[in-house]
Amino acid sequence: MRALHTGKGPVKADDRVCVGTNTKHRRGESLVDRFNSEVGRRIREIRRFLDISVEDMCQDLEVSERQLYRIERGECSVSVYGLMRFHERHGVDLNYLLTGVMMGNDIITRIVDSTLKEKAFIICLLADAYNKEVTLRCKKREEENRGEN
Repeated sequence: MRALHTGKGPVKADDRVCVGTNTKHRRGESLVDRFNSEVGRRIREIRRFLDISVEDMCQDLEVSERQLYRIERGECSVSVYGLMRFHERHGVDLNYLLTGVMMGNDIITRIVDSTLKEKAFIICLLADAYNKEVTLRCKKREEENRGEN
């Protein structure tokens, strides 16, 4: 990915600006890099959970095995066409793939219409979100208790 200099101050090796935004990120990670990393992680997570073979996944996304591993590591992006094929074949929520958030209005419909494996995956996502929320609340209480003492 090309770095784009903002024109302010000297160019630093670890400064990048994502083209089309005004947001600069340090440590060499652009918004695009972060996006690719998160989408790749979710693709790998779903592929493993739904027990989709590497060969089938490569066919779904129309990529080579090497390219799939690069996508899953966040080293490159997956095509929108590939994501659409993956969605059509496996019913995976595109909003979840791209943002990590399931569409609120569609959750009940998705659970009712999903396969047993997909239901288990959704339950795991909900349990993970619940655990994160509980952990955050506990940390907040601990900080409040420290402040009172």
